[in-house]
Amino acid sequence: MINSIGRIKGDHEYAIAVLSDRNASMDAGVTLVETVTEAVLDELS
Repeated sequence: MINSIGRIKGDHEYAIAVLSDRNASMDAGVTLVETVTEAVLDELS
């Protein structure tokens, strides 16, 4: 299980939580969480 919770400040302020489970490995879970976070932030920008 890999989870990440954070706050991003810039022109706007966002709180984000990304939760994942049943990843093939820890590295795969971290990559998934990072990819999802980047995709969400791209859409919000």
